[in-house]
Amino acid sequence: MAVDLSGDEDAFDFSDEMTWEYDPLLYDVTYPTDMDMALLPGVVSTLDGDFALLPEPTIVVTPPEDQNTEEEVVEAIPSRPSAQFARDTWWDALLSFYADDYGFGGSDMQVVAISQMQRNVAMKAVMADLRALFASSPCWTSFLHLPRFFDSLFSPVRRKSLQPSLLLSCLALGTLCQSSEAEYGSKGRDKALRLLDMANSAIEASLTTGWVDIGLAQAALMIVFFEMHTHPKQTFERSRSSLLLVDSLLRLFGLTRIDEDQKPRGLSPYAVIQPQGYDPVAHIGGFVPSQQSANPGWNTGTPGINPMPFQPFQGQQFVPPSNSGLNFADGVPSGSSHGPHHHNRPPGSQDAGCNCIALSLGHNWPSVNAFAPAWRGTEMWPEGLSEGEFRREECRRIVWSSVMAVANLNAYTVAIPDSLIAGFEKLLVRQPEEFAILFPSEVLAKTGRVVQRDDIWTLNYRTMLLLHVIMRTRENPRLSLAERAQLSVQAWVEIDDIEQRLNYHTCDLDSVFGFQARELLFA
Repeated sequence: MAVDLSGDEDAFDFSDEMTWEYDPLLYDVTYPTDMDMALLPGVVSTLDGDFALLPEPTIVVTPPEDQNTEEEVVEAIPSRPSAQFARDTWWDALLSFYADDYGFGGSDMQVVAISQMQRNVAMKAVMADLRALFASSPCWTSFLHLPRFFDSLFSPVRRKSLQPSLLLSCLALGTLCQSSEAEYGSKGRDKALRLLDMANSAIEASLTTGWVDIGLAQAALMIVFFEMHTHPKQTFERSRSSLLLVDSLLRLFGLTRIDEDQKPRGLSPYAVIQPQGYDPVAHIGGFVPSQQSANPGWNTGTPGINPMPFQPFQGQQFVPPSNSGLNFADGVPSGSSHGPHHHNRPPGSQDAGCNCIALSLGHNWPSVNAFAPAWRGTEMWPEGLSEGEFRREECRRIVWSSVMAVANLNAYTVAIPDSLIAGFEKLLVRQPEEFAILFPSEVLAKTGRVVQRDDIWTLNYRTMLLLHVIMRTRENPRLSLAERAQLSVQAWVEIDDIEQRLNYHTCDLDSVFGFQARELLFA
């Protein structure tokens, strides 16, 4: 629990010494007793209350020296505003906002003195909105590491590094989830929109002051989820703006290329359309697929023990048409005339099955089943990572959550072709050829976990990346009929391969992620 630093009512009453420390110009001001006389130039008050005329001042003009010219120019440029004040006060301002009728009072975020009881009540209201968010949020929001998030929130020291926009966007979404007519109603929707406006303002303020970190991308993604919900001010323009904000931050941080030293860029991340002999799991850490393993289909994350559940594709290199606009190097799938297409798991074989449940978040964090039930089927976070590697994994999860969010927005374009993401083929998450990023299962394999090559989450991501390529192909007017036919055949073979690999799974997660993947494949 955060340490209370301003519980007393006189917390903001400063002594003269403290005032002098924070405002050294305070005592340089002389307050005359007669305001009319104070307005006259050259007049000053004396100790007995009278006024006396001052002698005319002598103005001395010193010509600028050549060596001082550059210094004067530098001093004339205003410095960037500091973010330290916002870091120190945003939490108290948020509690003041919630102290005003649990945030329904209509006040803005501002630092005012509140009692200890008011702080406790406001803190409980904040936690109630966060609980409502995580209890009803889909798996797309699982890019947040919950223990780390709450540790930063409750620690007065680490809270200064938490982006205010992230918490504000979470609270806005959590409030909106409770704003049906059976709960908060219209006043809840108004409160959610005020919190969302505060989150957008906090993002702009952080960008202006140079307080830029990965929390901004997390906050922007939360805003995208908010705009996907129905609310009084929902418009296509707001949804487009939120998507473009996420896309801009992904490009700013280069999140899709953070693993360029381990995974080459310019290759499609999904398995069918790949160069000959490419194995995404074996490629990342020098793992050598073993052809003589007694347990086909399992990866222990150790060199020499990485068999594959299906025969690898033996496709040839394919160069897309110069005017296709796709620009990704891919191997022609083995289902085409260039190579054989094999699946080595016949129905009812003894090798059927998977270990996805053992890698799920709910299996490794049992408390998440009650706190965030929709997250229990997501992939666990790797353990034993350094701070730098953990930050990289946070970046990867943001990218894959963005891929999921934009893929699920396809329903909007089906209903209204000219809305939302129609025409946004240049969104970064819709360009898998620009990806040089590991799948979450590949990161788990590097930490020594036993990971299946075709786990349910990787297949789900492959489905969404394929959907993005198909959508770009459909929206590209420069493609000829022959080029569209060629890409359609490749996509069909990829769909067939993903479906076969989904049938391999016997975990309960197939009813969630597997159903979602099939829905996207055949929508």
